[in-house]
Amino acid sequence: MPSTDARTDHSVTASFSSFIGKRSLLVGPDRLPAQISWEAAPSRKINVLPRLFEAPLEQQHAYLCAINEVFSPNHGVTDVVAARIGLNMQSTTLGSSAYEGNVGFGAQTFTSPVTPPASPRGWRREPSADALSTLPDTAEPSRQRTSWPALAKLLNLYAAIRGLVLQQDAVVWHMPARHANAQQHNAVEIEAVHGDDFSLEHIQSLYDEISKNAGHHEWAPAHDGSNKLKIINFRSDQSNIEFQSAVKDALLTMEQVNPAFPASYVHTFKVIGELVGTDWINDGGQTYRDLIHEHSTRDLREWIHYDLAPQIQTINDEFSMRFHWGPSGNLHEVTRPLVVAS
Repeated sequence: MPSTDARTDHSVTASFSSFIGKRSLLVGPDRLPAQISWEAAPSRKINVLPRLFEAPLEQQHAYLCAINEVFSPNHGVTDVVAARIGLNMQSTTLGSSAYEGNVGFGAQTFTSPVTPPASPRGWRREPSADALSTLPDTAEPSRQRTSWPALAKLLNLYAAIRGLVLQQDAVVWHMPARHANAQQHNAVEIEAVHGDDFSLEHIQSLYDEISKNAGHHEWAPAHDGSNKLKIINFRSDQSNIEFQSAVKDALLTMEQVNPAFPASYVHTFKVIGELVGTDWINDGGQTYRDLIHEHSTRDLREWIHYDLAPQIQTINDEFSMRFHWGPSGNLHEVTRPLVVAS
């Protein structure tokens, strides 16, 4: 469990400047934003913009900015998906993301501050139909508490919509946990000691070391452009000790072989959240479409198909032609099942 003390517990200290400590990210404010991690680049498993991944970084960044402008026009003043489903958003920060061994550009989108469930029962309680159709009220903590299950449904819906039209393998949302419950996951936050930032090269090197220690690529660092990285363990087959050890040992290696890597603290904590994903090879995005069908109106599904997806397709077509990135895909066919009568 996270410490309830506002201070960081330094009881486990590495021999270099890195250490593993426990802290509660909920000490202080009662209400914190949920964080959604996403990328613009389509899945590498499908033949959509395949040469994007080898493109110069400035081109990849330009593509991310163009995609972000569709979701957050007017310099991020609004989030069009969030507005459609009644989810109050605060901001989007462009940074880096990591997936399947590769680090590239990504983004972190934050909701307005919300109150996490105070107990396992508060998390597990199923929302009523009325709760799902009511916009979450982030202005009143007491009301937000009662609508938490509905808010979790909205975050899953938001992730599924982004995942479908951007053809992502997964979109993740999370926030610090208040109480032990079946849905919590172990996480670490890596904070540069002197406020230094992490470059893409730093993050890729760290990710390589963590993956080598873990034997897989699923413990991927997310970066929001600040001096912090977050890594979440969504695996059920590896313990928290294995998770923390893989990260800690990777940091020790980085400090030994790369003096330019920022000296770092590692804070451990718990999160509640979901990895909302699909298998493009076997289901072609059907997992996303099923979730959207379950928790949306026909008006929303028509908006996704006839408005949102065409805007993304236009950007894909434009960047494919301009930079010779290869096939730009067919989002019309990807989203058409949303509006076909079942």
